[in-house]
Amino acid sequence: EPSTTSALDRMRKAHLAYGEERRGLILPEDWDYIRDRKWEAAFSANRGVAGIRNPASVKCLHAHVAHYWSGCKDNLVGKWVAENVVKVMQSKAASPTSSLS
Repeated sequence: EPSTTSALDRMRKAHLAYGEERRGLILPEDWDYIRDRKWEAAFSANRGVAGIRNPASVKCLHAHVAHYWSGCKDNLVGKWVAENVVKVMQSKAASPTSSLS
């Protein structure tokens, strides 16, 4: 997909969107619970997919795929993993001697 935006810029955008969306889902009474336990840093908007603080690092591929499938097309890691899982599953399904498990 042609774009002038770098992959890293898109991942930064994806992580920011994830953090902002997560914060928007937290109810006021949940914030009280979070503050009482001093967990504010874990729920900050700069924590992206799977709690990542550095958008140049990758972990928890399942979380990236879920984020991509939820509609965030900037999550290129999720896109790449999802596309490759489909390719592997199609390849295994096409092989008469292959097991999908």
